[in-house]
Amino acid sequence: MKYFVIILCSISLFVSCKSSDDKIEDMLSEYVKKIVKNPNSVDIHKFQVYDKVYNSKAGIVGWDKSKNNTITGKSDYIIFLFSAKNSDGIEIFREVSVYFDKTKKTFKSSYPENIDIENGNLSGTCKYYFGNLLTNWQIQNYCNDANITIMNVDTLGGRKKHITTVQNGTYEVNKIIPGKYFFKLINYSINLENVYGNYGNKKNYFMLIEIKKIMDFYQIYCRELYGYSDKKLFDVTLKKLETFSGEGNETDFFDNDVTDIWKDFKKSVNHKFIDDFDIEYDYRYLNQFDNISIEPSTPTNHNIYIKNFFF
Repeated sequence: MKYFVIILCSISLFVSCKSSDDKIEDMLSEYVKKIVKNPNSVDIHKFQVYDKVYNSKAGIVGWDKSKNNTITGKSDYIIFLFSAKNSDGIEIFREVSVYFDKTKKTFKSSYPENIDIENGNLSGTCKYYFGNLLTNWQIQNYCNDANITIMNVDTLGGRKKHITTVQNGTYEVNKIIPGKYFFKLINYSINLENVYGNYGNKKNYFMLIEIKKIMDFYQIYCRELYGYSDKKLFDVTLKKLETFSGEGNETDFFDNDVTDIWKDFKKSVNHKFIDDFDIEYDYRYLNQFDNISIEPSTPTNHNIYIKNFFF
């Protein structure tokens, strides 16, 4: 009889936990179904409840994962992964945060705000400006014939790359899965070594600054997605660039200083990044790396205006 009671309690506990999970999945599913065009295709893959926690010693409010992954009075939001089929019949995955209302029975908002899964599109204008602060020489124009590459970094249905070119100062990419993307523009017709060499006394200093821009982008946005092949080498290389830029352009740098720094950068990062974005000698040409978000069902505008001042 004793063992029967223990087994019965265990079954009861299992059913209770299972029903709690089902309840949360149902809440999430109903929330998503009101938004997507194919509600019957919605599938909740995983979720995590987060509680608001007050740290009395520090006097601050923070958030922790719910230990039992259940909804309580402390629950503040849920991060979950779902998929559904868009109008083209393609299964799209999105990770979303949803925030509870006061009753804890429904959600008042989400991040991102628009969690639809329909394709979006991207367009914008591309311009550049160079100005020599000593000679007052300047030039500005559209980035015609520049190559643009975008690649998704948060969708789980497979990596997708889109490539286009700038024509008449504008570009456009259609039928893009919504989510976060890395954006690269490069114009091989504008050689920065020529620009800085013809109108500046310290060409290599400014070439090192161009490398630093790319490394800063990698450190801020790419490290979580791609990681490093040699983190120590990356840190040492970036530290050198920070020291060089702090010295100003009074220091003479040589061509081999620039090429050695660039080689070390390429050795230090994940080679998948090099392959994904066709990285060769990007610092030598007009370029721009960005982190952007593609909104579903609506046009996303991303204008590029590259301003380079030198002396």
